[in-house]
Amino acid sequence: MTIRTRRIIFYSFIAIFLITGASLIFYSIGWRLDMDTLSISKLGGIFIEVAAPDVNIQVGKNVFHPETGFFKYSSLITDLFPKIYDISVTKDGYQSWTKELAVQPSLVTKVYPVVLLPEKPTKELFLTNVTDF
Repeated sequence: MTIRTRRIIFYSFIAIFLITGASLIFYSIGWRLDMDTLSISKLGGIFIEVAAPDVNIQVGKNVFHPETGFFKYSSLITDLFPKIYDISVTKDGYQSWTKELAVQPSLVTKVYPVVLLPEKPTKELFLTNVTDF
């Protein structure tokens, strides 16, 4: 193997290392290639607090289940490209909650606690401890 061949191999490995290293660094800090718009953009997220257990959170076509906490049920949905998403929170026997949320690059959009109302509310649900109105 000649010195010229060794140098070509050495410099090609350096180029591969630099390109791969830069790509991994950009990937780890949140830059991704958006296949819909064919552009490179930074990701964001949505944080949703829900007041009821066993709900389904749908973001676009993906369905998530919130994690259980001490008093609250919440879900952090990450790796979302910056655009407007249709969010819906559903549970059997309850009215669904829907909203359009904008996701910004490098930011997390917070949704304040979502309270789901029953489909058929009872009188006791709204009129507790009312004797004379």
